[in-house]
Amino acid sequence: ITRDISKRKRAEGELRALHDINLAISSTLDRRVILEMLLEKIEVLLPYAASHIQLWNDATGTVDPVACRNLDEEQWQAGEASSRHIVLRAILRSKRHLVIENLQTDERISRRSSYRRHGLVSSLGMPLIVNDQAIGVLSLLTKERHEFTDREIRFVETLAKQASLAIYNSKLYQESRKL
Repeated sequence: ITRDISKRKRAEGELRALHDINLAISSTLDRRVILEMLLEKIEVLLPYAASHIQLWNDATGTVDPVACRNLDEEQWQAGEASSRHIVLRAILRSKRHLVIENLQTDERISRRSSYRRHGLVSSLGMPLIVNDQAIGVLSLLTKERHEFTDREIRFVETLAKQASLAIYNSKLYQESRKL
């Protein structure tokens, strides 16, 4: 009974969180505000050290760092601009999440020393997908080695789907304003 009650409370909390996030990101069409609200809500709901969002730029053919939480934004943007991770491209190409247990030692990571310096260890990269097209990556980072559970991954996938639609709607809104 206790286990059932715990599961039910956790599920209720997740539904409430999804509802709150949906309200927050659908209350505006300003991309920057949407991304900041999303990362803020994620920080409250999930016990991760840092998070960031990078979006595919059709004009340059690169992945641009656009929003982060609990990272030095200037350093993060400068580092991301210089490295353009192979890992991010792999997530975008496969349209599948990627878990990295240790960012500080994984050979696919070009900025291992930066992760060591900031004490970031594990990562979950989730693609942002709209109309079967990957438009970016939502990344969650931990300060301790963390094995992301299937439940966590499914929950973050749901968040990523909501974020993808909000980002896409924001892009359409900006394009229509230009016209």
